[in-house]
Amino acid sequence: MLADVTRAKALRICWLALAGCGRLGFSPAGAGGDAGTDAELDALDGAPDAYVPPTGPFGPATMLAGLGAPGSNDDPSMTPDLLEVFFESDRGGGAGAGDLYAATRGSPTGAFSAPVNLGMLNTAGDDVTPQVTSDGLTLLFSSRRAGAVGTAPSKDLYLSTRATKAAAWSAPVHIAASRTGDDVSPSLSADGLHLYFVSQASSEDIFLASRATPTSPWGMATVVPGLDTGAEETGPSINTTETFIVFASTRAPSAGGSDLWFARRASPADPWGPPQPLTELNTAGEETDPWLSPDERTIVFARGNNLFIATR
Repeated sequence: MLADVTRAKALRICWLALAGCGRLGFSPAGAGGDAGTDAELDALDGAPDAYVPPTGPFGPATMLAGLGAPGSNDDPSMTPDLLEVFFESDRGGGAGAGDLYAATRGSPTGAFSAPVNLGMLNTAGDDVTPQVTSDGLTLLFSSRRAGAVGTAPSKDLYLSTRATKAAAWSAPVHIAASRTGDDVSPSLSADGLHLYFVSQASSEDIFLASRATPTSPWGMATVVPGLDTGAEETGPSINTTETFIVFASTRAPSAGGSDLWFARRASPADPWGPPQPLTELNTAGEETDPWLSPDERTIVFARGNNLFIATR
């Protein structure tokens, strides 16, 4: 058995060496490569490959086709297959100052259908910063509606669920991690145990609430060390392993008032490294409200009054 494992590891090394020379048509997992090849090698040596984050800058940002409209369009979030987008807009015909919308498309590079107002989730107040979970079945957002923790009118965090992507959304449920000020931009970890969000109780900082199980009560939310400054930090979004985070900040140096930033760490138990600007995406205008795909290869964000996407 040991000999078989040794031969399997040698085969993997040889296979990757050939791939690195441009042979065998190899491309990394998650980038459209041959998943079956990796699976066969994993079966031989008894262990899946460790997660390897993509490297290099994002490509040029392009506007998400089909979503533009008069007014403001903000806070985009997508399902990991990139076929469904959720966002906030103050376009005409909504229930309040800001409403939640959704749109779908047939392929990851196609144009979106006409956005649909998520009327069952919206109120006459602000309903903003939607974030869909990686399974596409839970939508977290911020809303200024009755029942807020803080002094009314205050924005609190809510969630809604659906049984399938074709099913209707449930009545929104208040998230008890909400603080006493305006709370926005919720981002839930893949295991459902960590909730990142922005609280505006004093200044706009990124907070983290944790719980023991997906059905346990949330603990007290605290500021995430290493990410807060005297400036505003908004729109946190994390990858599957909670080792990469993107957010918007007005900290210096800023190219246009609010820029996109990122930070990395070795594991969820480690502190975040120093935040760095996403210079390839920042402009003299404002970039805000980023959403990061679980595999770190796609980012969507707001620039001006429109929504943009970039990949790597």
